[in-house]
Amino acid sequence: MRGGLRRVACLLLSFLMVGAGTVGTSNAESSILAAWHWADQGTPGNTTVAERVGTVSMRPPQGGPDNRVHTFVRGADGNLWTNWWNGASWNWSILGAPASGFASAVGVVRIGDGLGGHVAYTFVRGGDGNLWRNIWTGSSSTWTNHGAPAGGIAEGIAATTIRDTPQQPERSFVFVRGNDGNLWLNSWTGSTWVWSNQGTPGGGI
Repeated sequence: MRGGLRRVACLLLSFLMVGAGTVGTSNAESSILAAWHWADQGTPGNTTVAERVGTVSMRPPQGGPDNRVHTFVRGADGNLWTNWWNGASWNWSILGAPASGFASAVGVVRIGDGLGGHVAYTFVRGGDGNLWRNIWTGSSSTWTNHGAPAGGIAEGIAATTIRDTPQQPERSFVFVRGNDGNLWLNSWTGSTWVWSNQGTPGGGI
């Protein structure tokens, strides 16, 4: 819904809370399991919602009793915003924008912080044509420039995470379409971020 954010607050949130063993709190009463509910989340600050980015559930940094929903959007003011549940209420937080501006969304993933919690990685295409990453810990926000493949980025496609083995930490894979028409991957090797040209399917992208 343009101009505001609405959430389905029943089963989705209840499933998250069930997984955390906290059904029965004020946010996931058993009564809401019987039906779907809409709740108006309002707008970020004094602006409106211009574009969706994505939603993840995160444990607070260094662990915590439950998963908390974080929804990320681009505001009409050009900033990245998150609407998130702190365990007692919903809040809007402004996460800023790349130095060159926020042109369009790519995707968002959650990554383990190594201490039992998560941080959110939100990937966007900046006004300079580069891929940018926002790291949101739940209390602080930082931006990092990932550059671009040769020729620049035409549009974002998706972001995801993988584990090479169950014992190893997650790694982020971010896919974009380059201005050359190829699919490009920006991935974390475990020590650095690298760009890889994935080529195109038979008919192109």
